[in-house]
Amino acid sequence: MLRSTLRPGRALALALVLAAAAPRPAAATVLVESAQAPPGSLSPLAPGDELLRWQRSGATPLRSGDFAHWGDLDLLAFLESPRGTLEIDLLRQGEPRRVTLPPAAWTFRGRPTGVDPALVERVAQLAARESTATFEQVEPLLAGAPAEVRSWAWTRFADAAGKRSGWRTAQRALATAIPLSPPHVAADLERLHGDALRRLNRLDEAEAAYRRALALWEGLEPRGLGSTFAINALANLRAAQYELAEANRLFLEVAEIRGRLAPGSWLHANALNGLGTTAGRRNDLAAAERHFEEALALAERGHGDPGPPLSNLGIVCRLRGDFERAEMYTRRALELYRAADNRSEVADKRVNLANILGDARRFDEALAVYGEALAELEGDAPDREALGTALANRANLHWQRRDLAALAADLAAARAQLAFTRPRTATEAMVTSLEVELARARGDLDEAARLAVLTLEVREQIQPDSSFVALAASELAGLRAAQGRAEEAEALHRRALQALDLQQRRLGGGDRGLVAFRAKFAGIYRAYQEFLLGRGRAEAAFEIYERSRARALLALLGERDLELAESDLPPALARRRRELTLEVEKAYLALARLANEATAERETLRLKLETLHAERERLDREAHAGSARLAAIEAPPALGLAEIRRALAPGTLLLAYSLGPESST
Repeated sequence: MLRSTLRPGRALALALVLAAAAPRPAAATVLVESAQAPPGSLSPLAPGDELLRWQRSGATPLRSGDFAHWGDLDLLAFLESPRGTLEIDLLRQGEPRRVTLPPAAWTFRGRPTGVDPALVERVAQLAARESTATFEQVEPLLAGAPAEVRSWAWTRFADAAGKRSGWRTAQRALATAIPLSPPHVAADLERLHGDALRRLNRLDEAEAAYRRALALWEGLEPRGLGSTFAINALANLRAAQYELAEANRLFLEVAEIRGRLAPGSWLHANALNGLGTTAGRRNDLAAAERHFEEALALAERGHGDPGPPLSNLGIVCRLRGDFERAEMYTRRALELYRAADNRSEVADKRVNLANILGDARRFDEALAVYGEALAELEGDAPDREALGTALANRANLHWQRRDLAALAADLAAARAQLAFTRPRTATEAMVTSLEVELARARGDLDEAARLAVLTLEVREQIQPDSSFVALAASELAGLRAAQGRAEEAEALHRRALQALDLQQRRLGGGDRGLVAFRAKFAGIYRAYQEFLLGRGRAEAAFEIYERSRARALLALLGERDLELAESDLPPALARRRRELTLEVEKAYLALARLANEATAERETLRLKLETLHAERERLDREAHAGSARLAAIEAPPALGLAEIRRALAPGTLLLAYSLGPESST
């Protein structure tokens, strides 16, 4: 399936004792179509295996069942494997065999036995085409076929269409497959049907599909693992609509069920990733990072897909301004999705990567990656939200390059895809914020101010007390000052600084994250300084300058105090910190010894360093949490000019520089 999820098992009441070598039945039902193991594992199932029955080892009461439908294999590993080890009886090249399937993030696909290989090939050929006309060509191929074969064919057709962003075709195919399928398969197909509808921006219909899926799962196993997939889909929908309290409630419900039925499994990791996503949308980057790192730790032990937490960690690092680490995480995620041939996810991660490259002012590289992403997003019915997001982000790059013609073109195209009047999402707010810049560059201050007011209102609503609010308030402050409305401008500058300070309390990332964040948003402090200097208020401007530096000083003090308090730490934690320090030093030494032309080796070492630094910062957070002395450290206050003067010896000159892109003070 598109991304197969769970069913709660059809034969819950069956207590079937399997023989060590089961006899071949009259007709095996499910043939293994493909088998994908998590990293570092080997799949016990192989393409061509004919599956007979399964049981979960050590269960009380014993859970077991036959393979009676092609969808049983697609769902088995996601419903039963997280709960415990499975034993599967099968025929391999006609010989009976029993294999063991340990709990892990397996991905299997089955199809009905006896399907004509020519039909398999023809469906694949039609699904690979871009034209919606291929939909009508599939039905004649299935004339007279059993319902199971038809549901399988339409589901595989939908899967292939989705991978090439043909969401209209995928939606039609799934809608056709659902009534042909038994309840446990129909429940999962309804969820996938909802995903396709959401891609088409038919949100009410998507929610209805998710609720049908939930009702089917609840009828099969109330509060079971299958239900969590429908709840998770509803949570993601609410999060995308910025109904964050409801999204968080639903994600917590998912985490509770999965933590009870399958603790430590890939499903549990997926729930942690959902909680991290909600925290990130609330701009609590520290909490988001903790959830993503927990999910990644489970995934790297074989209990989950590392792609989502890696990608999300990249977004967190980018929001802090730590572009090197953001690139490291995003490239790792991109490679995983590329290996899985998931075109829609590849396109999404390419947009993320291009955003990072643009922020790092690697403009030519960023433009090339945006082009690759947009090519991936094209299809017979492309995901309008994804396409609009890619165009809006590329428009931001054009603004950084001051290419106004390209900026205007991409903004118009983004608006056409997103189809909004008043912005409702972060992407749409980014469009209006860029339209502010375009109007200002054209000299239309009134239009720029109108759009800036709208942008700030939306940012305050969906991203309160965040760096996004700070940017919007600072932009509007500049426009109000240009309009001669100095009192409003100063209030907006103060609002911008307040939002930055509140964001910093939820920043995470250690001293590196804080320094990167300060560097990324230094322009907001500098804009207020210049506003005050322009009105002859030098002392107030200096105090804003000092305020911008106080938290950076805390980061340096915190690192010093961590070294002094190492005796407070558990021996294993202190030892690993010392080992990491040595590994970092060795990596830097190896980097220095590389020849200039060794670009591949240099990139490998650079990414290794980012991984080591990330682990070191995670351990530092554990150290701060476990040390009473470190927990007592508080932020040093920003000093006013009068206090600094009193602390200096008579005749001492204090000289401070504030550097901007176009001038210095």
